[in-house]
Order: sequence, then structure tokens, then C-alpha cells
Amino acid sequence: FEQETAIQNSEKDINKAVTFILLEVALADQHLQNEEKLAITNYIAQQQLLNEQETEQYLAELIQEHDWLHSIQAHTRLINEQFTLQQKQDLLLQCWHIAMADNELDKYEEHRIRKLSELLYLPHKDFIQTKLKVIQK
Repeated sequence: FEQETAIQNSEKDINKAVTFILLEVALADQHLQNEEKLAITNYIAQQQLLNEQETEQYLAELIQEHDWLHSIQAHTRLINEQFTLQQKQDLLLQCWHIAMADNELDKYEEHRIRKLSELLYLPHKDFIQTKLKVIQK
């Protein structure tokens, strides 16, 4: 039972870390656009199998918590410990989707994604390839 709880907590922590990273990108320009919020909400609902109300509440709580966040490094550390290279590349791709949700790439969002890719120890080519994959759609 303890091990099962630890696994659930770990999964919960990872989901929270991923959501914080997506919020980092969306809030890089100091404003959460409706399109960005919707993209994050859809991602959370898919990944965590939550209904719409649960997803909205979860995101609202994390947005408030994010306002007090001083460093994203604890979250990137957890992702580095738990994620495969492919999972980190997928997360980076999702960051670009969030940044482009409003069909505008803000320089602050791009800068934040670059820093996140560095914190996730991803090669620069992954930063470029995932960006091009989203922008060229």
C-alpha cells in the first residue's frame, strides 16, 4: 500500500511538474491567453484523465501556486529523473504548442522554452526541430 501511494504521489508530482513547465511558457509574457489556457487544460485532461471541472480547478490551483514559485528547477529536476529522452522531447514539443496556441510566438515565450530545454538537458537541435515542427503546421 505504501509503495502504491508513493507511485501515485510520484505520478502526481510529475503531472504537477509538467503543468508548471507549461505554465512557465504560457506566462513568460506575463499574460495567460485564453488559447494558451485552453491548450494547457486540454493537455491536463488528456494526461490525467480528469473531467472538465476537475481540470479547471486543478489548473486554477496551480496558477495560484505558480505565482509564488521562485524556481522551476525542482520541477525540471524531477522530470530529468523520471522522463526518457523521448518524453522530454514530447514535453518540449508541447511547450511550443502552448507558445503557439494564440498563433503568435512571443520572444519571451521562445526564450523561456530555450531555458527549459537547457534545464532538461536537451540538445539545441531538439529545440530547433520541435519549434519548426509546430511553426510549420
